[in-house]
Amino acid sequence: VEDVPDAPLAAPAPAAPKKKKGPKYPAAGAKPMAPDSVIRLVHESFEAKIQADYKDDGAKRPRQDFVAFVKDFVVRKYGLKSIAMKHLGEIVASVAKYWNDRSPIKLFGLVTGMLETDDWKPKIGDFTLGLLAKICEIEGRTFGTISEWMNGDKNAGVSVEAATAALVEVSASKHSYLPAQDEHIEQIKLLPRNELGFVVVHSLLLWALDFLSESERR
Repeated sequence: VEDVPDAPLAAPAPAAPKKKKGPKYPAAGAKPMAPDSVIRLVHESFEAKIQADYKDDGAKRPRQDFVAFVKDFVVRKYGLKSIAMKHLGEIVASVAKYWNDRSPIKLFGLVTGMLETDDWKPKIGDFTLGLLAKICEIEGRTFGTISEWMNGDKNAGVSVEAATAALVEVSASKHSYLPAQDEHIEQIKLLPRNELGFVVVHSLLLWALDFLSESERR
């Protein structure tokens, strides 16, 4: 009787992907929302959250974290929760597709935890939007005009003086881990500028996330 060769060993099953911790969102929609539509929504949500935080702080109420706020914001914008969650899934898909090409979408993805959710903390939203709010205060811009400003100019900018003053103040607050140092002021001066020579606000806010992460490690 001839020996029958052993059957080849089956390849080991691939390991299950690591389940990410952090904010939960609807599954990405089959069709991403158009990036320009997402960007408008990003700026509208930033404006609305800054205004809500201002009211909560004035009334000495706890702030709503940005993830919960965005979900409520989308429901208010689209009405029925089922429709809102469908649109939120389209936003999730758009963030996944366009984050590397559009800085406002990347910023939104990081602040909401749609990107790199393992590292997401509520402090990320408080610090980033706190910095934006402080810049507006310093430059005399009302909170109710933030989305109009940022949607109207894709390279909306702020003066180096306003950016550095805002960073110094917000980094010394409870929304940061450590106050800014001279080296961070110098880094702001090297950020991309628009045609008027102002620091591009989206570049500043993305840099601010790196600053926050660095200050936590220290």
